[in-house]
Order: sequence, then C-alpha cells, then structure tokens
Amino acid sequence: MSKIKTALWFLKNPKYFSQIFQVLKRRKNEALENTLVEATEWCKNNCLPLYEAVIKLGVENYSDINTIFSQVLVDARSAADSAPVKMGGEGALSLVYHLVKKAAPQKIIETGVAYGWSSLAILLAIKDHEGTPISNDMPYIIWKTRIMLAV
Repeated sequence: MSKIKTALWFLKNPKYFSQIFQVLKRRKNEALENTLVEATEWCKNNCLPLYEAVIKLGVENYSDINTIFSQVLVDARSAADSAPVKMGGEGALSLVYHLVKKAAPQKIIETGVAYGWSSLAILLAIKDHEGTPISNDMPYIIWKTRIMLAV
C-alpha cells in the first residue's frame, strides 16, 4: 500500500520526478548489496568518543551542548516528543555545534533536516556571529505535515 501511495504522491507532485530515480536506485542497491555487518565492524574499529573527535578536529574548549544550552534542549526534546510522527534522534549535536562555532561560516547549507536537530545546533553556534543557514528537506510523502523544531 505504501508503494502505491508513494507513486500517487509523485504523480501529484511532478516537480519531484527527478527524485524518483534516486528512490529506485536506492531500492536496487539495497537488493544488490548488504554491507551492514562490514560497516558496523569498520565503525567499531575506527570510532572515537565524541569529545576526542571534537578536540582532534581542533576545538580547544569542548563543552557538551547539553551543558551550554540545557533549557533549549529540554524544550526541543519536549517538542520532538509531542510531534505526531516519530523520527530519528538528535545525532551528534555537540559535534555539529563545535564545528560550526570553530569554522564561523558565513553560509551553511544543510540537507535532510527532518526534526531540525542539526539546524538547532547550527543556529546556536552562529548566534554570536553573522551566518546564514539554509536548510532543505524533501516533503514527507506519507505524512502531510511539516515537522521542525524551532529555536
């Protein structure tokens, strides 16, 4: 049923036709290769604790984003918990925050926003300098709502 809904959604939204090929390619690749075990093993052998990775990337004064902006993140989690659709989690917010803070970019392009966790980290990182974030995501085909956390 979801395949039919997806096909109908694309027919109603012709500006996204080019994305159909990406979806089909992804499905074909899933059938041809399964590298989950190999990828998991590689990650286990090459991972670092987050604070070590951030310091290795040149951040001198690492602090967890949960410590710096505790109330903002409590409010964001509350918004995520009350959203009608459940998506992935926060990811490496401290990593995103510190990399953007260190680089101090003038323009930031972000794709695949979902709930907006990385957008939140980016906005918090650029609040003290001039920067313009541009966040983009495809509309969610099955759900007719836009979901994003707000700062």
